[in-house]
Amino acid sequence: ADDLMSIDCGGSPSPFNSIVRNDGDYNLMILHEKLYVESFNGTGFYHAKGSTILNSGSWYYLSVVWNGSSHELYINGNNETISLSGFNNLSGITSDLFIGRSSLYCQGFEGDISHLEIWNTSLTQQEIQNYMNCPPTGSELGLVGYWNFEEGSGAVALDQTSNGNNGI
Repeated sequence: ADDLMSIDCGGSPSPFNSIVRNDGDYNLMILHEKLYVESFNGTGFYHAKGSTILNSGSWYYLSVVWNGSSHELYINGNNETISLSGFNNLSGITSDLFIGRSSLYCQGFEGDISHLEIWNTSLTQQEIQNYMNCPPTGSELGLVGYWNFEEGSGAVALDQTSNGNNGI
């Protein structure tokens, strides 16, 4: 049985735990206790699933690299063995960026998120490991969004880059 479950819109347990989701672009989640990602390319989406069982109550540094046709998954800076589930057609679904939930599918995230980085460039394993130990400042080339959730008070999550991708 899944140790990492969320509650769906109907109040039933669900194995889908959305970490960050932007329909029409990407979705990072935990599915059946493993890291799972979908990346959209305009006509359909690619799936990849990690091999490591993620345990409730443990902190993980999760990274996904998408180069336009394939994924690399990293857990705590280590490259994951992945299984691919191919390409599926998709009609034009789009949404805002959601952190810790999904508006369309009621896939909440049952856990804590320390910070979130979104890049428009593919990071190397060494760069991922470097940012694990020393977070970005917000001015790095290719960093389009960085939320460290350390604003102190209020309901706004401030983007630490100059791009102004603040959220509530």
